[in-house]
Amino acid sequence: MEISDTVTTMFLEKNVAEWQDVLESFDIPSYWTTFAGLVCLGLTFTMEDSTVDSIIFVMADLFSLPQDDLVFITETYLPKVPH
Repeated sequence: MEISDTVTTMFLEKNVAEWQDVLESFDIPSYWTTFAGLVCLGLTFTMEDSTVDSIIFVMADLFSLPQDDLVFITETYLPKVPH
């Protein structure tokens, strides 16, 4: 809720030149990290775990996914996905 309030206020009170600074101040994952997470999630629903495990690191390299994000996706996010 706080992010949506900040964005709404930004549109009303900030110059367009300041918008990027406001948006970059949010503690949210990058677009590519979010995209990689969604792709990996889709793979877990359509493929065997062993297949996903063999693909995920190649995909992380293609997405230029930072190592800490890869660790989060492989060790925290995906293990919580029901199969």
